Amino acid sequence: MRRKKSSKTKVKKSLRQFVTALDLHFTKTIESEMGVETQAPISLSPKEKLLTIRASSVGVCRRFLWYVQEYGKPELAPEVQQRLYNGVILHRAMEEILHHMPGVKVLFMDDTNLQKKIIEVEGWTVWLTGTPDAVLEWKGKRIVVDFKGLSRWNIDAFEDSPLTRHYQDQANAYAVLTGSIGAVIAARSKETGQMKYAIQAVKPKQLQQWCWSLIEKIALIPENPPLRDYPMDSFFCRWCPFKQECWLLRKESLSEKPASIKGKTLDHLKAMARLVLQLHTLIQKAEAAESELKRQIINIHEQTGLKTLRCGDGHYTQIRNRTWKRLVMDQKTQRVLDAWYKQRVNRLLQKGKAQYVESESSYLVVR
Repeated sequence: MRRKKSSKTKVKKSLRQFVTALDLHFTKTIESEMGVETQAPISLSPKEKLLTIRASSVGVCRRFLWYVQEYGKPELAPEVQQRLYNGVILHRAMEEILHHMPGVKVLFMDDTNLQKKIIEVEGWTVWLTGTPDAVLEWKGKRIVVDFKGLSRWNIDAFEDSPLTRHYQDQANAYAVLTGSIGAVIAARSKETGQMKYAIQAVKPKQLQQWCWSLIEKIALIPENPPLRDYPMDSFFCRWCPFKQECWLLRKESLSEKPASIKGKTLDHLKAMARLVLQLHTLIQKAEAAESELKRQIINIHEQTGLKTLRCGDGHYTQIRNRTWKRLVMDQKTQRVLDAWYKQRVNRLLQKGKAQYVESESSYLVVR
């Protein structure tokens, strides 16, 4: 019996050692893959009058690029980095498929950083740099293939969406960079595996005009951010790392001014502002009530040993390990809470603790 137990222990020890080595290998591989692209989306050198733009940043909001130049390249949250690495895994699989495609010669694939001069104007020089996913030769013609891993929603809206148009701007930049006739965007749904494609013929003049706009809006006027290229409710604004800085208008900025607010929009803003005040007040009260409730429940549990409490309004609370958890809230309980909420909010407004004011210039002020 001792020998059998000893052999099982050795097997488990070996497996644990292998798991440690495997995890270390995974971690190092992921870190190395995520650290491949360390270059900033845009680089500006006023002394040399040199501007360098990444091909993957062509077509993005130029206001975003101004903030990158002003504050530096933003750091991505760990969960965003992992989503990007999932895209790297997809790229590796797609690259392997292309290697076995009949009639295709792979020239280079996600391993060659290229650089090309795009335009010289006003004494400034714009360079384009980037690493395309795949550059192929098919029937004697050079073509770029750009892989994208998208959500189901973005796949459904792929044919006509701002995101796809942004990808086409990127693809055009890669085509110019590699001297290709054009590019193909191969998008795959992360959930369903559905494939969709978009094509982009090479358009050097379009890229030159966009690069000239960078000099005009960023290099020549570095003190003020340019206007947004996309509305604030767009995909780009919602996920932009500089949205807090961008949405708060700088007083010294001369490149944009607040637009006047129409009547219906102003009423809607007033209602939203009042709701925000109500929610802030309710959250503070709820946190205080939750803390008091936890204290009382823990005391009851210590004194009586009860594991479940039942309130008169149908609200059940289960006590586990000195914590509490709500189990059921019926419609009656919800109505009681809604009535308390409205009564509390009206009391705040009557006492003057919540108030909104409209000035003559139609600016919304919340006190």
